[in-house]
Amino acid sequence: MLIKALTLENFKGIAEPVRIEFKPITLLFGPNSAGKSTVLQALVYTREILERHNLDPDRTLLGGEWMDLGGFDSLIHGHDRSREMVIGFELDVHNTDLPDYLHEGDSWLLESAEGGGHFPEEWLSRIDSIAFSLVIRWSQLLERPLVESVLIDANGSRIAELASSQDGKDIAIELLDVAHAIFRDEEDGDEEPTSWFTNLLDDALHEQRTRDWPEADLPLGGQQDALPGPEKGLNLDRSVWGSGYGVYANHPLAFQLLITSVLSGLIAGPIDLVRRELDKLIYIGPLREVPSRHPAYRRSPDVSRWARGTAAWDVLHNADDAFVEKVNDWLTGDGKLDSGYAITQHRYRELALDHPVTLAIEQGLMLDEEDLSELFQMLPVHTRVAIRDMKADLEVFPQDIGVGISQVIPIIVGAIWQRSGILAVEQPELHIHPALQVALGDLFASELENNEGIYLLETHSEHLMLRFLRRIRETAEDDLPPGAPKLKPEQVAVIYVQSTGQGVELTPLPINEEGEFLQRWPAGFFEERDDELF
Repeated sequence: MLIKALTLENFKGIAEPVRIEFKPITLLFGPNSAGKSTVLQALVYTREILERHNLDPDRTLLGGEWMDLGGFDSLIHGHDRSREMVIGFELDVHNTDLPDYLHEGDSWLLESAEGGGHFPEEWLSRIDSIAFSLVIRWSQLLERPLVESVLIDANGSRIAELASSQDGKDIAIELLDVAHAIFRDEEDGDEEPTSWFTNLLDDALHEQRTRDWPEADLPLGGQQDALPGPEKGLNLDRSVWGSGYGVYANHPLAFQLLITSVLSGLIAGPIDLVRRELDKLIYIGPLREVPSRHPAYRRSPDVSRWARGTAAWDVLHNADDAFVEKVNDWLTGDGKLDSGYAITQHRYRELALDHPVTLAIEQGLMLDEEDLSELFQMLPVHTRVAIRDMKADLEVFPQDIGVGISQVIPIIVGAIWQRSGILAVEQPELHIHPALQVALGDLFASELENNEGIYLLETHSEHLMLRFLRRIRETAEDDLPPGAPKLKPEQVAVIYVQSTGQGVELTPLPINEEGEFLQRWPAGFFEERDDELF
């Protein structure tokens, strides 16, 4: 998992800063209209910002016609334009390299310059975690929102800040901690540790720019505001560079390239990593559309079709036999959903009425076998997806069966198809029997070994949660039923969302190895069962 946590402030119903720590399975519980969908919408909004620099969206690439964010005025807390919105991400980069923004030939230039590549190559390995926050404000001058500042933390402490003027014309690195631990040279005895990056900057920057670190004034170009463009890194203004001396004077381009690469990796790098991760985000809304009897499938991916669930049918239409078989295993398997329905995928060739083969048949003519085979192979292959009622041994359409099956198929397909990124689902349990709800729990748990991302589930289902708790307990006790998935407490996060007079509150509810919560549920939730039974 690359994305470790999300921080929100002044976003919709959230006023004070809240931190949402993600686990491979993350459940959002809470009453209706408490703000559970806020977290999902924040991810969709961030995707719009990082992908299209769209800070004032109504419709989005991901939500399509299904999700209308209503623009910045609807997203800023209290509809108050004077507030600043903060969206932050914490990343675990143990197994991920930060981008270096070097182009073909750049590495050669650095290596060929005497001293140009003389810096600790292991400095990136000193970064265990990196985080960034986007501070978004309404600009009175531009009459639109802009990213006013970008804050970067490495290993838990601030390392850089970018800032933009209200008209977006003046953009600069205003803080740069060149003495941060990731830049320090190895300590030599009792000597004060030095910073290789400080020495590099002192050689390369204009003498007026080397004052009073960490405060800095390094102007940037090529940006609309404080947010770096996708995959572009940073573009330091020419006024930053000095005439230098020594090795730098002989190889100024190499030193400028090196410094720009380091700063781009630290500042633009984590933002681009999240952009790539959110580019894989799938959002499935609470009401999945039942496909028509003769749907128009899409061969080219269209992420907005996931919002209504129709992209799942596109996947089935284009899938190979092994994928369809796996979907059917969950749909029909004993101890799984055991729904009694299976996906069928028919492939056929279409023979037009005016095709030579058709005309030959009508006229009773004989065709040479080779000619017939060649003509047959030229016919386009078509695919038709349907559902088979296993008990009646009949092929049916989604309209002919209970709505629950059509609602759950996109969830099954999405859970199996997604291999990284975030699969965000609102009410996966909608319209399905409790027995199928608990089976969905096993589906998500089973697919963790194939998925490096996050299942983010906004739900009211006590049955789904109880299945996760049971598997955690059985795993710890080594008492899992045959074929049941293992599950550990550190793989599941349960977050309770509630609305208060001060805004939306999110309360994490940790779980122990016995599959029990370490604190009580907030009052009024899941108490109905006790009230009815006792």
